[in-house]
Amino acid sequence: MKNVKIGVLLLALLMAFALIGCGNDEEEELSSDAIAVVNGEEISRETFEQVLAMYQVGYEAEFGEDVWEMTIESGETVLEALKQEVSQILILEQLVIQRAQEQDLSVSEEEIDAAMEPYMEDEALVGLMEDGTLDEEFIRGQLKKELYAEKYQEWYLSENEVTEEEVEEFYEENKEAFEILQVQARHILVNDEALAQELIDRIEEGESFEELAMEYSTDGSAAGGGDLGYFGRGEMVGPFDEAAFSQEVGEVSEEPVETQFGYHIILVEDRIDETETLEEVRDNIRSHIRSQRFQTHMSELFEEADIERTEEL
Repeated sequence: MKNVKIGVLLLALLMAFALIGCGNDEEEELSSDAIAVVNGEEISRETFEQVLAMYQVGYEAEFGEDVWEMTIESGETVLEALKQEVSQILILEQLVIQRAQEQDLSVSEEEIDAAMEPYMEDEALVGLMEDGTLDEEFIRGQLKKELYAEKYQEWYLSENEVTEEEVEEFYEENKEAFEILQVQARHILVNDEALAQELIDRIEEGESFEELAMEYSTDGSAAGGGDLGYFGRGEMVGPFDEAAFSQEVGEVSEEPVETQFGYHIILVEDRIDETETLEEVRDNIRSHIRSQRFQTHMSELFEEADIERTEEL
């Protein structure tokens, strides 16, 4: 099944700041037809079961039908955790729609029609419709909620624009995050230390590193003469990483570098050590601040809301 778009924005927000258990929850008995009441508006159990079914199909497509037997770190089963997550998604959806309607935002039938098109090509989703789990009216309703969420996010961020001063301040305070340190390297990997030392001696005597890599290296890079491309700090295993970043450009390992994979001979061909400029990262910084700003706003909505929910899902 394709990644279900419905609720993706809301799910991302939930994961970002772990909203489960947050909010102004009231412990009151709800009707059997509701799983929550948000500022006086009910979320029906039928809606909950239908949205849960959509996510279950997606999980099974990605992780297999045995996914429901798995447990997570908290000790819950995947299904128990998913139920809580879907409950939170629906609550957040309701909060956003309420705020969107307060701002007179609207979603047209034409917009829903356009959003429906890819879903009618999704075999798994069509299967849920054919067996009666879902119907077109429900899908359209969920898409309407997603469109409301997107429009509300656009409206909120347009009312709370990120200033150039904020972008510059973030860059100066987090400049280390924009430092680029990479090396381009080749290696020869063998299983015998004596052979590795012999190859180092042969390279020092003038033999081609690339040709020796193609002849002797035991890993997949051999066909390319041992070429590993560019990589940053921490991308390779510890001893290899330390050796590669301590060598000068053009330098070959003086002795074999041992890792759990065997013995490596490393040739560093290039090094990049620079800091991205503000101009290069300006748009990324702005997007990051916008995302954080909206997440904070969503958290505040939860804290301010009057939410009643059932413990039985």
